Amino acid sequence: MAVAAIVLAAGDGRRVGRPKAWLTVHDRSFLEHVVDSALAAGISTIVGVVDPHQLEAREVLERLARRPRFSWTRGRAPERGPIDSLVAGLDALATPHDVLVWPVDHVGVAEETVRAIVNAGQERRNVAVVPQWNDRGGHPVWLPASWCASLRELPMAGTLRDVLRARIAQVDRLVVEDAWVTRDVDTLDELEAVRRAMAERSR
Repeated sequence: MAVAAIVLAAGDGRRVGRPKAWLTVHDRSFLEHVVDSALAAGISTIVGVVDPHQLEAREVLERLARRPRFSWTRGRAPERGPIDSLVAGLDALATPHDVLVWPVDHVGVAEETVRAIVNAGQERRNVAVVPQWNDRGGHPVWLPASWCASLRELPMAGTLRDVLRARIAQVDRLVVEDAWVTRDVDTLDELEAVRRAMAERSR
């Protein structure tokens, strides 16, 4: 079964003051960092779910058009939440895929971690895989293709966490040595902390 990463990047980033997809670290947008990490990890298909009308979208999407295996689709109604964006990403796939659901603000996840999640999902089959660091669940989350049809039936106001709780017996936790699976960006302070941490990691 082919593997796709669906990058949830259509939100308006209200608490940070601008859409998270276009926030930058080292002169690259969050979306570019996530796409490049997925490519480096060997993901065969990457779909970014974005709002193309946001101010910075055109320039970044033009750069990403040069990446292999990347395409983007519009979140149908970003204000309705991540499930709507996830379904939009699934609809953009021509054939069934196992999927990695990757919020764009989980920008620093290492490619080795992504490979470990994919390997665990492919080995265990028909279960979701949630990476865990220091007893905390994180992202990206592996969803098997067998789950994808039922996701389209969920209330759009729901969250991925709701999905996982409803099928808890079919969810495996994968312990990883990567704190970045739990690091999202919801405030300006968290943004600056992520920028400092990624600068340290690149040295």
